[in-house]
Parts: sequence; C-alpha cells; structure tokens
Amino acid sequence: MQEKIESTINRINAVADNYEKRWADYLVNTHEKVLSVVDANPSDRILDVSAGTGSLAQRYIGHGFPYEQIVLNDPSHKMLEKARQRFSDNPNIIFTEHWVDEIGVEPESFDKIFCTSALHNYPDQPKTIRHLKNLLKPGGLLFLLDWNNSGWFRLVNWYIRIKVREEIINTRSLPEAANLLNNADFEIFHQQEWYFSYWKFFLIKAQKP
Repeated sequence: MQEKIESTINRINAVADNYEKRWADYLVNTHEKVLSVVDANPSDRILDVSAGTGSLAQRYIGHGFPYEQIVLNDPSHKMLEKARQRFSDNPNIIFTEHWVDEIGVEPESFDKIFCTSALHNYPDQPKTIRHLKNLLKPGGLLFLLDWNNSGWFRLVNWYIRIKVREEIINTRSLPEAANLLNNADFEIFHQQEWYFSYWKFFLIKAQKP
C-alpha cells in the first residue's frame, strides 16, 4: 500500500503546475459550498489536511473569515510549494508536508478541519477519520467534501479508476461517508449532495463531541 500512496503523491506532483487553471470552475464550486456552511471565530485554529495550492485558504481569507492560525498540509511538495508562494507574507499560515494519517501535531489542536476532494485518495478511511477526530478540540468541526459515488457518477468514477490506475481512487456515497463519521462518534450537523458538470459531490459538516 505504501507504494500506492507514493504513486498517488507522484501523480499529484505531476499536475501541480496546471492544477488551478485546469480545475478553476471545479475549485470555485466546491470551495464555495464548503464556505457556505462555515461559522468563523477570531480564535480559530484551522487545519486543511490536503490543502493543495492553498486555494481554499485564499478564498476563506478573501471572504473575510477571521482566524488565529491556518495550517496547510499536503503530501505533495509541488502543491505545497505553490501554497508557500501564495502566503509567503502571512505569518499566521504555516505549512506541513505529511500524508494525512501522519500529521503529527498535538491532539485536540484544531477548532476546524477541512478535507476537500481528498477522502477518495485515503486507503484506510476509518483510520483517517479517527485521526482527524483526535486532532480536533472537543466541539471542533470537520468539513468533509468529496466525490459522491452514487447515481450515474458511479460510471464516471469507474472510468477514472480505469484511466488513473496509479492513483488510489476509493470513493464513497453520501450515506457511506456519513456512516464513517457516525462510527467515529461524530455528530452530523449538515449534509448535502449535488451535481456540477459531470461531477457529483457530497458535503458533510460534523462535530466532535
């Protein structure tokens, strides 16, 4: 499995230079959906576990949401390099380069965790969800958005898996993702699903007790 994880990271590195240009509409749609259910506080410590180029954080700040600190994590050094360039003059944003299950900060460090368009790349999703819960403070919020493996998008998902064999593609339907969170004792506050172009997504907002 480690070989598959490394292959996934290499593929993400390979698309970093053209990522935002190619997926501009996709990123606007998904990021705005997440931000539409955010309540922000000036004391928030935030973790974006697969932050990519930092475009969600840029939009978060652009919306005027207050925060104390944002940690942008991504296992792709090429993606993270672009995030570093984007926020080079912002001392309240720090960067870590880890696979999601290896983020090694203190437990109960964050008020909010964002995980967008990345769950399908995680091979042991129950383990990942438990790890993210451990990183949240009591009462902290997890925002989980990903591809929704239901309806006719299952055919699209099948095609992507066949075409991109070197990358981990393990998508979930909304009920399956909600079940992952319920099994980790999260309380779900909000869930929705929608189509955008040929993509189908889900979004869940859940709280650690």
